[in-house]
Amino acid sequence: MILFGLLIPIYGFSQKDNYKKNDKISKAENKRYEKDLEDHPYSAEPHWRHANIVGAFDFKEAEEAWRFYDKALKIDSTNAAIWSDFGDYLLKVHQDMKTALYLYERALNLEPDNKTLQGKVDVLTKNMQQIEETTHLRSIGRSMRRKIDHGIKYSVISNFDSLQMMTTNTESPYAYEKLLKRFLEDDLLSEWETYLLCLGYAKTNNYSPYSNASGDLYKSNKAGDYDKTLAQGQELLKKNPVNASVYRELMYAHRRKGENEIADLYQRRAQRLYEAMIFTGDGTCDKPYVTLTTTDEYGLIGYLGLYSTGMQSLVTCNGARADELSIEDRDGKKEGLFFDVTLLFKKMSESFKK
Repeated sequence: MILFGLLIPIYGFSQKDNYKKNDKISKAENKRYEKDLEDHPYSAEPHWRHANIVGAFDFKEAEEAWRFYDKALKIDSTNAAIWSDFGDYLLKVHQDMKTALYLYERALNLEPDNKTLQGKVDVLTKNMQQIEETTHLRSIGRSMRRKIDHGIKYSVISNFDSLQMMTTNTESPYAYEKLLKRFLEDDLLSEWETYLLCLGYAKTNNYSPYSNASGDLYKSNKAGDYDKTLAQGQELLKKNPVNASVYRELMYAHRRKGENEIADLYQRRAQRLYEAMIFTGDGTCDKPYVTLTTTDEYGLIGYLGLYSTGMQSLVTCNGARADELSIEDRDGKKEGLFFDVTLLFKKMSESFKK
């Protein structure tokens, strides 16, 4: 009775203390478990006790405790306490709310008058509803494409010096100030124009590639201080009007306040900026997406409906520096997604020279 298609994989479980100490603890518990099995060979309790003990370990072996809950329930599926303990374990170790709720409900079916179990079901149900609501309100939508066929060679897309010269030419229709004015007036820029807008911004003194401008906004939103988010966000946009993450936080704050019209406006701006990133490549090492910040990399991953595994490395693509981020799709397939970080390193180099 394995229920764990919903288990969330844990990357880098905290390995506290040292290996020898953990190994000693593990061996002692396995010895106790074996003796328990000898004394009670047909009972679910040895497996249940072992699962509770292993699940409380503060090292990686705790991830495998579910196997022993499963063994216990195969022997005795009428014990509500086993179902409940199993749910507690999944919440603590695997953060798997959906399966934990199922287990609590199974326990409650066996003991419908159990107020403690009812409380667990009620609290977890409420938490899941809040998470679903937050996820919905924070969503900027999802792109159904990983690349845009436009016929422009990648060598042109990545010729940053030449393209940025266009944005500094005040006579050009692609001058940065002209594009920015249209963008802020919600004139529908093409992906090409939005990309040039971003390149133009990267030539300004305000460009700060490693600034986590949206981090404080996220904290304010999480705390429910939406007015603070809106005030801080407007100040940030004065320095960086092409920050998709800032627009997302502003969108969320306005949605929480029921101000959906302006929230939709900020959603469209964030989408345009991510679509411009998609315009620049296909995420392969041959055609990495052009990015202005590392924050944008993770933002685009989410916009593409992908998940970051947390692994990242600096590589070389087409002779240029690139970030390779390990990602996973909805089917669990893993691959690398590449981002050209030339502009980030160029700005950092210029800063060191000052």
